[in-house]
Amino acid sequence: GYSAAWMNRTRDLSNGQALGFRRQRPPRKSYSAYLNTEERWISIYKAANVIAPTVHTQMLIRRPIGDVFNAFIDPTITTRFWFTKSSGSLEPGARVTWEWEMYGASAHVHVKAIEQHSRILVEWDDPSTTVEWQFTSTNANATLVQISNTGFQGTEEHVVAMAIDSMGGFSFVLAGLKAWLEHGIALDLVADRDPDAHVAR
Repeated sequence: GYSAAWMNRTRDLSNGQALGFRRQRPPRKSYSAYLNTEERWISIYKAANVIAPTVHTQMLIRRPIGDVFNAFIDPTITTRFWFTKSSGSLEPGARVTWEWEMYGASAHVHVKAIEQHSRILVEWDDPSTTVEWQFTSTNANATLVQISNTGFQGTEEHVVAMAIDSMGGFSFVLAGLKAWLEHGIALDLVADRDPDAHVAR
């Protein structure tokens, strides 16, 4: 079974867990029953009475911290690996709109704080959630990017489903960022994630 420590929040994602929790392997005979399907995560959150999950994901990008930080500030770079259109660059207090034109979707973004080469904090969506990027230089040519997303609202099932979707989405963003900055390759991960949902142009 699961120990109480299994539910302790952690930022360590090395064990393959989602949503910022450390997972201990259940008995081998029942391991397949605990694969992280959406239904299992919902039941786990209910059992733990978790109302407000926090999503954490991270990636090491082998580029200087200034390049990595600027990739999220400057939409001419961000559009190569995430959204397709932006009404402006990120700066403190700014309100911008991001668009994913292939899905006919958009998000209104309010920039709450920017710390140069260190941190970006925004609120986005309706109802709004908070997204924070933290940037840490590990050496002159490598930067650890950590993203957290909090403030999900709704029923337990809806909150957990949104958190799972956020975890996957930001993981795609970081993978796309890594491919673009390190290799100059636009993987189109966001566009290819759900091609059946593309709108006609």
